[in-house]
Amino acid sequence: NGYAYYGLTPLLTRLFFLPFVELPTHWISAFSIWFWAVLGNAAYHRAFWLALVHGAGGARRVNGWASALLGCAVWFAAPGFVMSAGGAVFDEPVIAAYALVAGVVLLIAMVCFGRIELSRAIVPMAVLAGLTVHARPHLAVGLYLAISLMAAWLVLRRRQRQWRGAIIAMAILGTFGAGLLASNTIRFGNPLTMHGGFAHEKVQYSAIFWGTESREGPRAAAFTKFGQFNASRIVPNAML
Repeated sequence: NGYAYYGLTPLLTRLFFLPFVELPTHWISAFSIWFWAVLGNAAYHRAFWLALVHGAGGARRVNGWASALLGCAVWFAAPGFVMSAGGAVFDEPVIAAYALVAGVVLLIAMVCFGRIELSRAIVPMAVLAGLTVHARPHLAVGLYLAISLMAAWLVLRRRQRQWRGAIIAMAILGTFGAGLLASNTIRFGNPLTMHGGFAHEKVQYSAIFWGTESREGPRAAAFTKFGQFNASRIVPNAML
């Protein structure tokens, strides 16, 4: 139930261990978080390296110090390094989304710098965006919008080969989106419910379920008063 509550993406890393490890008694969240953090950092490193090479006019013209600074910035200053210290299943969809978004950014960089055609890159982009839906759906919104615009641009070019990639990408996005609605129905009994709550819902937040947080606490009171969306949080979050 804990794995399902946090989406289907945390189950991906467990599929590899299923034949060898008793998952209910062996906690692999720490490894899973480290795995996604490495993938995310590697993707961002490659994306920014392509930008550096493009700006310098070729790989041979990249200064060694610039390359070292880029590596240190990505591996020690990017969020992946901080998030890799987590060990709870709660952290897995967060770091998985970090890696999946990084994969989309890398593919966009490869398209921009002439390493791959958009008609070929859009399908793996759609797969990564679809997986993000089952990790952090609010991040997937931006990916869905971006890929939809790319697909529209390919269709407007009126080339059959590019049409095919755009149509496949949109079908993938739709399939993962429908999967989220089905998953919500199974987990929460409602296709539009994305998570539990503080009150006496069928599915409660873990802090309420285990009794480590009161239903009368400030967080629960704010949730009850403002609901799942509070516009006043946008400005301070943007400042942060």
